[in-house]
Amino acid sequence: MENEGIKKLRKAMLVYLIGAVLTLIGTIAGVLFLNSVNLNLFLASPNSSFPNSTFPNSTFPNSSFPNSSFWSIMIICGIVMIISVIISVLALLLIRSGFKILASTNKELDLGILGATLQLAGVVILMLAVLVLLAIFLSLMSSIAGSVGATGSVGAGAGFTNALIEVIYVYIFLIIGGIIAFVGAILLLVAFLKLGSANDSTVIQVGAVFYLLFAPIGAILLYIGLGDLLKKPLKEPLKEPSSGGTQEN
Repeated sequence: MENEGIKKLRKAMLVYLIGAVLTLIGTIAGVLFLNSVNLNLFLASPNSSFPNSTFPNSTFPNSSFPNSSFWSIMIICGIVMIISVIISVLALLLIRSGFKILASTNKELDLGILGATLQLAGVVILMLAVLVLLAIFLSLMSSIAGSVGATGSVGAGAGFTNALIEVIYVYIFLIIGGIIAFVGAILLLVAFLKLGSANDSTVIQVGAVFYLLFAPIGAILLYIGLGDLLKKPLKEPLKEPSSGGTQEN
């Protein structure tokens, strides 16, 4: 029974690592793309004056922006990130399921169930907030492009101000989601520490700490440590002691 829980936890670490790799790829692609975008696309030309910070009556240097290449890259990065989040959610569900099995013999490991649940809620909130931020950004870019196409100048004053207010509200949800996910990670840290301590697994204990500090390294160590547990029976301290008397020899 306990081995099934260990197997699910180990599978969760593997799934998480796949999601982490996809997240890294999406992040690198997004950063490289943003670095390749000429800042003049967002600012007025050097010959224009700046009476206000909202670029009124400024000449937009590239009226074809945002072009099809921009949208293609944004869509690809978005798809990669969404897939990575779905994989992370699957990993958290496996962690929750694994600790649920283990908690049937050790109630202290209920912390793992709660931690995975909180992290799951935090990830969902963060994902929704990021999607809203992306929608705001794309809407602002479309508004700027439409203004440029119609008048040949940037008239994004009111639109920029409204978008900034919306971004502030979204950041509040980002902070809330981040706090919930962090609390969940701390509870998972404690649960994995208890699991490692009960089975004299230093690898699991170190992996638990790294899971909070740098999750990909922690997931690798936990995957290794949980694999070691499958090669030997779980130690008796993992089970709750019986309420009556001492065991006979």
